[in-house]
Amino acid sequence: MDRRSRREHRSSQRTRPCEDTSSNSSAAARGTHLVTEGRDQGTVVFPNAGCKFFLTASPEERASRRQIELQAKGEFIPLEDLLAQQAIRDQRDQTRSCSPLTPPSSTRR
Repeated sequence: MDRRSRREHRSSQRTRPCEDTSSNSSAAARGTHLVTEGRDQGTVVFPNAGCKFFLTASPEERASRRQIELQAKGEFIPLEDLLAQQAIRDQRDQTRSCSPLTPPSSTRR
């Protein structure tokens, strides 16, 4: 299943940000070698990871990539709408009380 489907995207926006899924993920992955991606991987899920990277693309690049993903599925959303949706999500993620979107202090940029 494509984890970035519109239904799942909308669902993730309604999910409580403090649900215990992150701690369950980190407990299951202890002692393994893996690469993960996500907005709280280095700060919440794997805070003691030996190597962390925080990468981000410009808002325009991110929206353009999302538009290409949607077009491949036969959906079209204007770039301006995607930029607006993305800005709302970023603001919400950066200011939430539980697990806000912030680069880990030990990250490599």
